[in-house]
Amino acid sequence: MRGPARGPDHRAVTHVVIPLVASLLAGLAVWRLSVRAMRRMQRRMDADRAQFEALAHEDPLTGLPNRRAFDLALDDCVAAARPFSVLLVDVDRFKTINDTYGHTVGDEVLCAIAARTRGSVRSTDTLARIGGDELALVAPGSGVEGAARLASALHGAVVSVRPTDAAPPVTLTISCASYPEDGVDRHALLRAADTRLHAIKNIRAPAAPPSPSPVGLGAFPLLRA
Repeated sequence: MRGPARGPDHRAVTHVVIPLVASLLAGLAVWRLSVRAMRRMQRRMDADRAQFEALAHEDPLTGLPNRRAFDLALDDCVAAARPFSVLLVDVDRFKTINDTYGHTVGDEVLCAIAARTRGSVRSTDTLARIGGDELALVAPGSGVEGAARLASALHGAVVSVRPTDAAPPVTLTISCASYPEDGVDRHALLRAADTRLHAIKNIRAPAAPPSPSPVGLGAFPLLRA
């Protein structure tokens, strides 16, 4: 005769279930930590990427946009097919500044020019350093008159910049080209502005003092201050 049926051994079940639950909870905790770690890593990667992209478009000396940023802004304006102007800006006698006062002072002059000219342009403009002593400005929506006003503002911005207190103030040579009058692609516009920039330098005597009067060539102003 069989005895009464025995139920499950609760102690045996407990010994199995508790470790299993503990293992699952530990695994869940590890998973949560892993997710959090991955999210932190992703945020760091995103921040590093953003910083890299910013540095890739920034001139390390002056903090202005660099040639790459200028090219992108110029291409965007050409693609938009709306009026805009390009201004080329050259720091006059910059080699003489370097030779006379040293490259450290020359760098300080460039930084001062960048800081002052940055504040004289609009938020929609891109003022970039594209070479050693060369700046360039992309001015969306600006025709000839708007470009002339911007050039005048740039000239005025640097009147207080001097290599030393006893030195004469820094001056700029500025030329401009406008879309679509001067061209409908980046190469034509830059070629026109560059030609005018060199024309200004060639038509003045090397030893002549800066002239505040605008010089005209064709329909576009070539400003010298």
